[in-house]
Formats: sequence, structure tokens, C-alpha cells
Amino acid sequence: MSRIPRTDRELRDLGKIQQELAAISADMEHINQVEHIYQAAAVWGITSDERVTHENRDTIAEYCLKRGVDNLFFLSKYILNYTRLEDEPHRNVILPLMEWGILPESSDEEAVQLMEAWPGGYPRTGLWVARGCFKTTLSIAQDARDLLADPDNERILLTAIDLGFGAKYITELQGKLVSSEVRHFFGPQKGTPWNDQEMTLASRRVIRKEPSFMVTAPGASQIGSHVTKLNIDDMYDEGKLRNPEVAVNWLAIVERHIRALYSIADEPGARIAAKMTRWHRFDIYNFFKEELKDLPDGQRFRILKAPAEVVQNDGTRVSFFPKKYTPVFLDERRRIEGPELYATQYELEPHSPSDRAFATEWLGTWEQLPDVAAITLTCDPATSKTLKSDFTALVVIYRTSTGHRYIVDGLVDKLTTPSARAKAATGLMKKHPAIFREGRVAWEAFGFQNGDLEALKLQLNEYELEMKKEDPGFTIGTRLTGFKREDNPGSKPGRIYSMVARTERHGYLIPPKGIITYHRTWDDTVHDLRQDLLRAYENFPFNPANSGEWDLLDAVQFESIAGFTPYVDTSSAARDTYEDEDDDIDTGNPFANRMNVTMGD
Repeated sequence: MSRIPRTDRELRDLGKIQQELAAISADMEHINQVEHIYQAAAVWGITSDERVTHENRDTIAEYCLKRGVDNLFFLSKYILNYTRLEDEPHRNVILPLMEWGILPESSDEEAVQLMEAWPGGYPRTGLWVARGCFKTTLSIAQDARDLLADPDNERILLTAIDLGFGAKYITELQGKLVSSEVRHFFGPQKGTPWNDQEMTLASRRVIRKEPSFMVTAPGASQIGSHVTKLNIDDMYDEGKLRNPEVAVNWLAIVERHIRALYSIADEPGARIAAKMTRWHRFDIYNFFKEELKDLPDGQRFRILKAPAEVVQNDGTRVSFFPKKYTPVFLDERRRIEGPELYATQYELEPHSPSDRAFATEWLGTWEQLPDVAAITLTCDPATSKTLKSDFTALVVIYRTSTGHRYIVDGLVDKLTTPSARAKAATGLMKKHPAIFREGRVAWEAFGFQNGDLEALKLQLNEYELEMKKEDPGFTIGTRLTGFKREDNPGSKPGRIYSMVARTERHGYLIPPKGIITYHRTWDDTVHDLRQDLLRAYENFPFNPANSGEWDLLDAVQFESIAGFTPYVDTSSAARDTYEDEDDDIDTGNPFANRMNVTMGD
């Protein structure tokens, strides 16, 4: 008779042997490692008794592979051994959303309607919960279940902040799939290839070009792949937010990346599931919640945003995760993380002013227009007609002798032709006749933006001829100048940042509410210029995509360099219209020496 093992090492070795035997369904005395699963199954009513039999094993396996909150919770906690999962919030809140897209506050009638409309679960779900709620754990469990349930067809793609995070995710998923418990109930799963970017299950019987599970990240291409499920995990970390301009650029990269992935999640019934934590006021959360909200049923996202706790009217603190998010724990996290990060990661309501470049209280409000030293109409034009393209922004600014800028008019719209942009500019000039006498039009241009200034000159020439009928002495003395991008260098956010110091010194004044309104033809809406400016300044640098707010601010900053280094088209067509202005510019005071350009022939 062999002696009973006593040392820790011997006990560990014995445990490994027992697991190996359990994996091949050896006799009962050697499967103690999985016996607790049968006991739990009996308590849950999955099996009729606690006896370990092949029949009970098959019953448990069949139960775990069906979609359902309880099924997935049992698989996660008892077979995949995620023992820290609890009824609250995992079984009763998070998993219902992951499985069916049902929000906890939904009425029974709403839940029934949703289930009837989408019996396989709502295909677009978003889960934003407080940090540390095991959302990635549950995602791994759900992926394991889906792969085991349909190995022939399932092709899951995970995208996250980088391939390093994806490697950790797939490594844990692989570890769960080769565990003794999984082998015991579902058979061996390890196929080839298995690495830190992809894997194919051994139980797959259909040849496909895509593996069972793939990992990608922004910058990594998956063109040519077709997936049945797209998992979007955290796309941020603190490092992406240290520099505001980096954060802005990263947000744009992430949005483009996710849009590109939509095209490969095109199988019938393909699912997209986002599971994230908030990081700042204008992170990717807004992309799902706001920009995609008007899509038709099945394409827009059902969003759950669950903070760590809710404080009721009587001051009672109700925890989302009672066993973890105790008042003591949360108060300690607030102290360690600081109020700003705590508000973002645990309250899910980023409200720190430190992530904004401008404070709106820096902006003054003008009540009447001053005597001015310079009048400038600036234009940041855009020609593309696509949804994601920039807007054309036009701004009229009066600059006083003290250097204060009065933003007196403007608009932001998608004006896709030179004629449309010229018409909008002419309309603003008519509202501010001083521009005709001594003002300047500064147009940021690439080769004069496909004839923008020529179109503007033509419209102003027609207007001058019309006005001469009433006043023969009427002459337009507006100075028209096109600027190359090199004359206004740097990225758009970098140029906007250049205004921070001047704005902080209260260098800009904006219109009162309701004074300057305009009709935006692109979306048939009426806008108040003051509100547009306030939103643009308040949101920067995390302005929502496709809002035109960056373009508006870029047009404002363009005024500050409008008197320097103009670009004049010297082509033969242009020489008939524009004289060479370079020698007539006083770079010490760009508005002290104005040159008139007669608009007649």
C-alpha cells in the first residue's frame, strides 16, 4: 500500500492526476475535482440527484450550451470556475443585457416584446459598468459558451486597445477551454493553430478560412474576414488621456476602426457587443449612445450604464455590487483615485473641468458692436459630401484696437460647391457692409479650393453692378486672400490650442443668445451661433464627431493669422483677377496698410 501524500508538492501532484483522470471520465473515485459541479447541478434542479453518471454529465453539458442567463451563469461559476460571480449584479443585471439586451428597468411587457422581436437576443448591446465588475470575465465565459455550442459556425472577433490586451484575453479563454472540467463535460477542444491572436476548436467539422476566435486592435487589419460576433472591449487606458491631443486623435482612430469592423460583422444575425468602462466625457461611449441612436431597430445599441452605487433621496447608498462595492471600499477608491478618475470610472459621469482646454467663463458677451480696427470674414472650407467629412465654417470677427475679437456672425454647414460657399460668404458680407468698404476675406485654400475665390469674386461683382444702379459711386474694396495650409500650419487641434492663452485673457466676445441664428441646410435645423460656440469651446478637445465644432473653432483662430503671409494664385487665370499682395503687407500691423481690389473689369 502506498503512503498518503503529505507534502504540498505531493498534494499538488495528486491534484493534477485527479484532474487528468476526471478529464477522461475515469471511475468515480478519481473525479472529486468535478464532483462539486454535480452537487450544484442537483441544487439548481439540472439533475435529479447528486450521483455522478454519464447521463447527468450529458444533461449538465446540454444545459450549459443553451442561451440563457441562468445557463450562462451556471457555466461561468461552476464549470469555468469563476467563483466570485454573484447574483447581484452578474446574474440579475449584467448577464440579462449580454444575453438578451434587456435592461433591468424594462417592464415585463417590454421584455416580452423584445424577446418576441429578437428571440436570439438583441444583436447590438452595450455594457458600461463601474470598474472591477468582471465584465471581461463574463465576456470570456460567453465566448466560451458560444464556441462550445456551435463550433462549426462560430467566428468571434475581439477588438481592444491593443494586441497585448487581446493576447491576455485569448490566453485566458484558451486556458478555460482546456481545463479538466471543460474536457470532462464537452470533450477536448484544443485544435491548431492556437496562439495569442487566433485559435480554432478541434470540434469544428467545417473548413473555414476564419479561425474560431480572432484578436485585432486599431491598426491591425481584418479585411476579408467574416465574423458572427464582434466583441469590443475597453479601448482606453490612462495613458491615452495624459495628452489631450493624443486623446482626441485616439478617439478618431477608434471610431474609424469600429466603423471598419462593422463591414465584416455582416453574417445574418451577427452580433456586436461592447463592454467598457468610461474614461472621459467624450470617449467612445458617445459614439454608441448618440451617433448610432437613430439607426433602425437591430442596428442601434441598447445601452446599460450602471454606476457603482446610487444615492437615494434619503441619502441611502445602494450598491450595484454589494459584496464588493461597500461604502468603505468606494470611499477608499475615491481617496486613492481622486475625485476626477473616481467620477469617471465608478460613477460613470465624467464631470472634471480639467479635461477641457477652454473654460466657457473666459468668453465675454458683447451687447453692442464696437469701433473696430479690422473686420475679417474667415472661411475653413470643406468640399466633401460624405457623412464623416468636415463642415464649412465661416466667421465674421471684429478686432478692436485693444486686440479684443468680437465674433459677430458665422455659420457651420456642409456646402459642397464653390458657388454655395461663395453665396454663404456673400450673405454674411451683406449683413456686415463694413467688409465691403475695408474688410478682408481670408480663405483657407488648396489651390483656392476648386475656384472658391473666383466664385466669390463673380458673386460680388454682380452685387456691385446691382448696387451701382442705386449708387454709382458704390465700390467694393474687400481684400480677398487665399491661404495655403503651410501658412496656417499644424494639426487642426494644435491650431485651436493656440487660442487658449488669448481666450483665457478674455480676448474673445461672443453674441448674446438669440441674436445670431442661421439655418443649416445639411440637416434642416436652426442654430444659434452663441450656443454653437459655447458647445465647441466647452467640448474641445473631445468634441463629438461630425458636429462641425472643430471647424468652427479653426475658422475663429484663422483670423489671428489672416494678415500674415498670404498666398496669391499666380496662374494666368488668377492674374487677371488678383494682384500680387506680398509687397503691400505690413507684417507689424497687418491691418494698417490695406489694399483695395476693385471687383469690376
